[in-house]
Amino acid sequence: MPITEIPVIRICLGIDLTKGYRAGIDQFRRKCESLQPALRRANVSIGLQNHHGNDIGSAIGLIDAIAPLDPSHVSAVLDVAHCALAGEPEELAIDIAWPRLCMVNLKNGYRRRVEDGPNGEARWKVTWCGAKEGFASWSKTIESLRQRGYDKPICLTAEYSDGIPLDQTIAQDIAYAQSLLRTRQD
Repeated sequence: MPITEIPVIRICLGIDLTKGYRAGIDQFRRKCESLQPALRRANVSIGLQNHHGNDIGSAIGLIDAIAPLDPSHVSAVLDVAHCALAGEPEELAIDIAWPRLCMVNLKNGYRRRVEDGPNGEARWKVTWCGAKEGFASWSKTIESLRQRGYDKPICLTAEYSDGIPLDQTIAQDIAYAQSLLRTRQD
């Protein structure tokens, strides 16, 4: 099968905390504006994806970053696991990102306490796990997308932390996603 197009280039936006959020967003927007001619010629969209840590972590952050940019060439890639880690419910995240949504990532994760810091504060680490074990609800995500008539890509990222049995977990996650897509259509 020949490849005929590459519609989306997915990126994340890390924020340099020494410069601040607004400076990072402004720099991102300037870069996207400078790329507009090339994006138009190639008929490609930049898909900004949310990610935990010092990246934009939520749907509201994605929309804030891309709002003034040309929607035909800058869109949102929503990762519901990262939304869940940021405390943003699936249905709310989809509603916020909907006008610019070009792709949805399905994976799952949770935070686990790993140690106490020097002042006794808890330290947490994200563990990437199987579909049914993390903060995000794949069933709520699929149902919300279905209700809105979503017809764009869904990506199963197959991102798992060390110690997770990959072959078994990937097979279970694919089967679960297929069952959600199949049963909700009946």
